Amino acid sequence: MKKIKKPNLKDKLNLCNNINCLLKDDIIYDYEINDFIIDNKDGKSFRFEGCYFEKVKFINYKNNKLEFINCIFENCDFSNVKMSNSIINQVTFDNCKLYGIDLSLSGIYDVIFLNTNLSFANFTDCHINYCEFNNCEMKNCFLDYVKFKDVNFMTSNLCLSEFVHTSLENINLSDCKISGIRVTADSLKGLIVSEFQALELVSLLGIKIDR
Repeated sequence: MKKIKKPNLKDKLNLCNNINCLLKDDIIYDYEINDFIIDNKDGKSFRFEGCYFEKVKFINYKNNKLEFINCIFENCDFSNVKMSNSIINQVTFDNCKLYGIDLSLSGIYDVIFLNTNLSFANFTDCHINYCEFNNCEMKNCFLDYVKFKDVNFMTSNLCLSEFVHTSLENINLSDCKISGIRVTADSLKGLIVSEFQALELVSLLGIKIDR
């Protein structure tokens, strides 16, 4: 697996003191943004590059495209934000809430999701390359028609999540919770699971085991 490119921010960032003034620009570079609510009531598209966010809450995003390039998010909240067709590249989400986020049709490259709540997230039709989901809550996620490349799931909870027509070849879910996942037969080829998980997946295919 190619090593994930982690964010590489400048040693000294500009400190945001007024979020409304900052958001007058469409492209925002090299800022530290702390303890703000970013309310996109106007439905603008933004590009953030080289930025550090802490305790920032995003609201009123309604299917507008966002670009986060080379950014770090710590303790941030994107719950139920609709941001399909977005680009997330070389980004770390640490202890964030992405509950119910809509990232469908997005490109997600070189991203680490760490200790993050992604339950009910929608990744339908995403390209997810060189990514890591580490100790994440991912119950009831929609991962349909996703194209994975070099993606790791580590000790994450994928119970009741859905993988429809998504190739799971070489994906290792052996240390994840996968009870009740919904998966199509074409998705299973090459999937790596534990012996116990394999028995559960067999039952999804309608195969009965004679014990």
